[in-house]
Amino acid sequence: MLRRLPALAILLLAACSSSEPVGSSVVPDGTGAAMLQHAHAHNDYLHERPLLDALEQGFGSVEADVFRTLAGDLAVAHSLGEIRAGRTLRNLYLDPLAGYAAAHGGAIHAGGRLQLLVDLKTAGPATWKELESQLAEYGDLFTRHDASGLHAGLVDVVVSGNRPRAEMEAAATRRSSYDGRLTDLDDRAPASFMPLISANWATEFGWDGNGEFPEAQRLKLQDAVQRTHAAGRRLRLWGTPDAPGAARDRLWCTLLTSGVDWLNTDDLEGMRDFFQRAPCSPP
Repeated sequence: MLRRLPALAILLLAACSSSEPVGSSVVPDGTGAAMLQHAHAHNDYLHERPLLDALEQGFGSVEADVFRTLAGDLAVAHSLGEIRAGRTLRNLYLDPLAGYAAAHGGAIHAGGRLQLLVDLKTAGPATWKELESQLAEYGDLFTRHDASGLHAGLVDVVVSGNRPRAEMEAAATRRSSYDGRLTDLDDRAPASFMPLISANWATEFGWDGNGEFPEAQRLKLQDAVQRTHAAGRRLRLWGTPDAPGAARDRLWCTLLTSGVDWLNTDDLEGMRDFFQRAPCSPP
């Protein structure tokens, strides 16, 4: 029996299983919030209203760090010392996603599937198993992968952090995918298993938006984008400078025009304003 059946009744009709390619949408046009295709809410749970603030700003991707507790639940926090009662993945994300979809005509975003990036902070296999168990309670809300292919839901869950690759690859059915690294650019895993490549901008590149973009970094970024897209994946660069101003605008414009798929920010309103001002021409 599914939890929160009344809240899921509408979205179960809208999110029928299919075998669409990664990145396609099952959300009806004209419903839900307009989606910012490149906007990723880093450490989303630190905002006043986790998930909901990002959705109202139109973010297409949100990120939550989780710790598996002694009781077996998934606590959402930045560190062990910040774990608080009631701040669980179910309470802050899974139930609100179901309720949001039901309240918006069976949609999360009008422009595509939402990405929920779950960063596993505790041991991978046990934490991932609990995540999968909780996701399964929500019917077709979350994209499902099995022997017959990809069955698109309203939300694509991608696992980062302590990623138990062997267990994920061996699963007959899973509702989450694997977050790769630059070392995985030539990995032969299908994009349905590894839809995302993530890298730390500060350590892999480092330009802060001031002055000219160094040629060596430009060529490295160009290569990473090309190889990521050739494999049908998307590229996310975290750790980019996030202080408002012209330098950040130049950096974000450079990333967009280079083909980077997700811009990383803690400043939800600042990124929304960036896209509204349109200081550059996205690809």
